[in-house]
Amino acid sequence: MPARYAAVDSFDLLSGRADTIRIGYAAREKIACRLGEQDCGQTVSPYHACCPGNTQCFSPGYNARCCEPDEDCKEELTKLAKCANPEHDMYDNEGFFCCEQGKKGYANHKTNGDGCGDQDYKLGDYEEFLTIEVSGRAITTSASKTTGAPSATNTVSSKSTTTNTSGHTSSTSASDST
Repeated sequence: MPARYAAVDSFDLLSGRADTIRIGYAAREKIACRLGEQDCGQTVSPYHACCPGNTQCFSPGYNARCCEPDEDCKEELTKLAKCANPEHDMYDNEGFFCCEQGKKGYANHKTNGDGCGDQDYKLGDYEEFLTIEVSGRAITTSASKTTGAPSATNTVSSKSTTTNTSGHTSSTSASDST
């Protein structure tokens, strides 16, 4: 499964609230969904609504929701709207949809459609950029290992790595005491 859905917030994991099925509004992808996602169908050409592979699509043609299998989550998302992928930004065009961070949500008032444009996307006739309703947040993990307290002969070294997944930067840090 791609990292964009495999990540679990460390706070949620430690507090026992981690869920591996992420319910929420679907992502808009051009032409086809990504590996590990299911295609809920085309919205407005060329966009498709995409949900994590372990969810079920509800209302696929309009503001698709990604829910637990056989359980429409419309009521829950009415109370707390969110993207199925917490790293995505959520937009509202008379209904919610989500875009990968770095993309810009826009509405077309002639077709009543919407989509996610690249940073250099040029608006067409009847189109306008939308304001982010809920900002996505990068999921970061960190780990540290200490084998003893630092001293004159026992120095601390640390290692930090940054990875980029689907256009999002995640940082991982590790510290070792020797």
